[in-house]
Amino acid sequence: MQRMSTQHELCPECGHLGKAVGRRTVESLLRPEIRGSLQADDGFWFCRTPGCSIVYFRADSARSYTVDDLRVRVGQKQPGPPTPVCYCFGHTEEEIMDQVRDTGACAIAAEIAAKVRVGDCACETENPEGTCCLGNVRRAMKLATGDEGAPSIGAARSKAGRTGLWVQAGVLMTALLASACCWLPLALVGFGASAVGASAFFEEYRLPFALLTLGLLGVAFYLSYRPARGSTVAGVSGAPATAEDCCTVAGDSGPSRLQRWNRILLWPVTAGAIALLLFPDYVASLIGSAPTAMGREDAINLLVLPLSEGDELVERPADLAIELGNLKSVALSEVLPGGHGLRLELAEGDPLQAQADVLAVLQGQQVIANLVPAEWIRIPVTGMTCEACAVTIADAVWRVDGVGGVVVDADDGLLKVLAENEPFLLRAVADAVVATDYGIGPPETPRSDFSQDLSGLGCCTVDDLQ
Repeated sequence: MQRMSTQHELCPECGHLGKAVGRRTVESLLRPEIRGSLQADDGFWFCRTPGCSIVYFRADSARSYTVDDLRVRVGQKQPGPPTPVCYCFGHTEEEIMDQVRDTGACAIAAEIAAKVRVGDCACETENPEGTCCLGNVRRAMKLATGDEGAPSIGAARSKAGRTGLWVQAGVLMTALLASACCWLPLALVGFGASAVGASAFFEEYRLPFALLTLGLLGVAFYLSYRPARGSTVAGVSGAPATAEDCCTVAGDSGPSRLQRWNRILLWPVTAGAIALLLFPDYVASLIGSAPTAMGREDAINLLVLPLSEGDELVERPADLAIELGNLKSVALSEVLPGGHGLRLELAEGDPLQAQADVLAVLQGQQVIANLVPAEWIRIPVTGMTCEACAVTIADAVWRVDGVGGVVVDADDGLLKVLAENEPFLLRAVADAVVATDYGIGPPETPRSDFSQDLSGLGCCTVDDLQ
């Protein structure tokens, strides 16, 4: 087949755009007595406008060929029966109409497909347009059956492109549901609604939703990157046309515009889906909580707290923490969240001597404070499913006055609170957890001899040393 230009020229009679055709098509379809007038090898254009008598013309010549110069009827220009739609095998528009009216279907497409597969078509020399007749056949089938007739390849690919966009939307939706056990409790608690029931429900279905997300993602990649198929008759299973086949549909080899958009959107959708699926694993780092270095769980801890709730301990608590941390009797010194107090972990040795060392520093800095003995108290918590639950509980417990440390383990369902082992304080911690819609069990302390080790410690101020 000769290579034809893709440019368009205007018909000298109707002024409409023409379609490029090769010399072989023109020469084959002109009546024998007119073929001798052909002089150029290429540059011919086909006019498809109904009512215009010109069929072929050249942009650089006044010579043109009309319907009377051709040996076949031109279906686009010569209305009325018989209207040819398949020039290779002699099928007409009226034949398709009659078959659809009598049987409700059309077998002509299947007949053409079977003949195309064995290479019997000759559209280049029989069809005035010089291209595949299947476009004409499909248009006639649509006219006969309405909108539900055989769709064109472009329409089918457009439908596939729209399907791809819906699948990508489904990817994001299922990824949201797969991580709902994590983000939904945070959202509900933020709006003052109960969250524990929703968290447990979505945790149960997290794995199915995650698998569905990955499955839809695979479908989205297939729809976006599947190889373009050659022309086949709509609704008929057949072999794709090759580049040498006269029934190859021009422009059908590459991705459609909608498919290109699918490919562009697919990658950010994939990144978003992965981010949502992994959300429970990194949410704690995004939301943030006051981390606590537990050190030795059996160590003795002292909390340096203001005398009254809401008071400032010192103007620069970090400097005081550094000075106290330099004491040999203090293994760890850190500022509590908000700067309202310090936590001290005592080194192994005499706790009373450590108390005296701390009070000496406080006296030197003219700091008046409560020196409160504290221990790590374990409280079982029910309803936690991921790190978001742990962050929610930790933030609530940190707001309780007198708490010097919080560690929440979502996997083990355990809350560890560093505080004075007093019933009123434990009740305040329990109320804070329950307020976030999680359940709690009875608290337990790891050391039975804690009170004996701290005998003599209590509320200590600068005045105690005077």
